[in-house]
Amino acid sequence: MQSDRKSFLKYLGSLLIFGSNGVMVSHISLSSYEIVFLRTLIGTAFIILLYLGTGGKFHIREHKRDAIFIAISGMLQGASWVFLYEGYRNIGVGISSLIYYCGPILLVVSAPVLFSEKLSGAKAICFGVVLLGLVMINGRVLKSGGGSLWGFAASVLSAVTFFLMLVFNKKSRHIHGMENAVIQVSFAFVAMAIFIGATQQFVIHTQSGDWPWIIIQGVINTAIGCYLYYSALPKLSVHTIAVCGYVEPLAAVVFAAVFLSETMSPIQLIGAVCIIGGAVMAELIGNPKSE
Repeated sequence: MQSDRKSFLKYLGSLLIFGSNGVMVSHISLSSYEIVFLRTLIGTAFIILLYLGTGGKFHIREHKRDAIFIAISGMLQGASWVFLYEGYRNIGVGISSLIYYCGPILLVVSAPVLFSEKLSGAKAICFGVVLLGLVMINGRVLKSGGGSLWGFAASVLSAVTFFLMLVFNKKSRHIHGMENAVIQVSFAFVAMAIFIGATQQFVIHTQSGDWPWIIIQGVINTAIGCYLYYSALPKLSVHTIAVCGYVEPLAAVVFAAVFLSETMSPIQLIGAVCIIGGAVMAELIGNPKSE
C-alpha cells in the first residue's frame, strides 16, 4: 500500500512538472525548435545517467523491431513539442495544451482501425463532447486569423503528432518503462539535431537569461519528469494512469492563469470542461473494472 501511494505521488509529481512546460518556455527567447533541441540534448544526457545509475539495462539487440517503433515515436515526440511550443506563443499555453491533449482521444477513436479494438457508442459520444469543446475554446481564434490561426494549426498538429507518437509506441510489445523513455527522448534529440544541423549548422544565439530555464526544461521537465513518470507506471492501475493523466493539461491551464495571467471567456471555460471531461469519461468507460 505504501509503495502504491509513493508511486501515485511520483506519477502526480511528474504530471505537475509536465504541466509547467508552458510557463518555462515563456521565459526563453529562442525559437520553438531550438528550445526542443536544447531540452532533448540535456534531457537525453541526464535520463541516460538516471537509467544506468539505477541499474537499468538496454535490450535493443533482442527487440530490434520494438526499438525501431520507439525511435519513430521519439522523433514524433520531438515534432509534437515543437508544434506545441508554437501554439504556446501564438494562442496561449492553456488553449494549446487542451488541444494537444486531444491526442489520446484520437487514439481511442482510431483504435478499431489500428488495433482492432471496439469503439462503443458511449465512447463515440465522449469524442463528440471533446470536439464540441474544441469548437468552444477556439471559435474566437479561428475568426482572428494571422498568428492566432497559425497557433491553432500548430496546436492541432501537436495533437496529431502526439497521437502518432502514441500509435508507434503502442506497437512496442517488449520494451517498456524507463528503457522505452530513454530511447524515445534520445531519438527526439536525434530528430531535432538533424533539423538544427541541416538548417542552421547548430548555431544558436542564446541570451544569458535563457539558460536557467533551458536547464530546468532539460533536467527537471524532461529527465526527472520522465523518470518519475515511467518508474511509477508499473505499480499503478491502468484506470489510475488514464484518468489522472488529465491532471497535466488541467495544471497547464491553472499555471498559465496564475503565472502568465492568461484568461478564458466563459464559453472557453465550458469548452475546457468538455475536453477534459469527455476525455476522462472515455477512459472510465474503457477501464471500468481496473483496480
